[in-house]
Amino acid sequence: MNNDNKQWLLPRNKEGCPDQRFEESFSRILDEIGDETYSSLKEFSIETSNLQRHSSKAGLDLAIAIFNEAKYLDDKCKYQPDNQYGWRSKLLRKQAQLILETIGFKRNNANKLVKTAEWLTKKLCNKEERQWFYSLTTSHLYELSRLNAEGFEAVKQEVSYPGFTFTAGQREISVRRLEELRRFYSKPIAIEPEDKLIEMDKLIPSIDSKDASSPDLLEQIIDLVKSIDWVSLKSNPSLSNRLKEEQGLLRQLLVEAEVFDCF
Repeated sequence: MNNDNKQWLLPRNKEGCPDQRFEESFSRILDEIGDETYSSLKEFSIETSNLQRHSSKAGLDLAIAIFNEAKYLDDKCKYQPDNQYGWRSKLLRKQAQLILETIGFKRNNANKLVKTAEWLTKKLCNKEERQWFYSLTTSHLYELSRLNAEGFEAVKQEVSYPGFTFTAGQREISVRRLEELRRFYSKPIAIEPEDKLIEMDKLIPSIDSKDASSPDLLEQIIDLVKSIDWVSLKSNPSLSNRLKEEQGLLRQLLVEAEVFDCF
């Protein structure tokens, strides 16, 4: 089988590019699966990419609605008996990407949609800015979400017609141009603390956890552990006792981690 133009199947290196070290292996792999299977996989890849591209606006709308609902829960339901410490909104925000992935969006695309939705629901915009956003693609909005305040104003000036203010209307701008501006006006990279779910009894697994693979379940466990406010936990005797009751299970996790050289 001729393996030209089949780089898309190769594993990716740290830079996200096809890892050429596997060319020989995939030459044999492609010979084994044959032309018919390869063509079927290629068609599947193209159709999946097209579907995700055409559905990105719908995915963004869903992510925005999820963040809006989380805000509603914070504003209206934070102190209800079954929502102590506002765990519902926090868990909902954390599950936004998983929901999009469950629908069928690839992890990278789902992450971009969630980051964009988070930015759009947090940013205070005037009427003209909101109208402008409606005319942009999800790729435009994602790049805008990565700009700092100075960069956002620079974009507004660039799309404004000469001699007029932004409110008079906006000219088109390409995603590539936004990428160029982002290199000069990127937001500083900051590690923000994870949202804290204090009440451990509320740390429930995702709905589809029974069907999840072991790697997926492990990722969920890691996310939950990162979410715990250990300082607050020490001041709550009932939760501290609950943790002590599960010492055996926690020790087992550490033993398994050592077996797989996780530390």
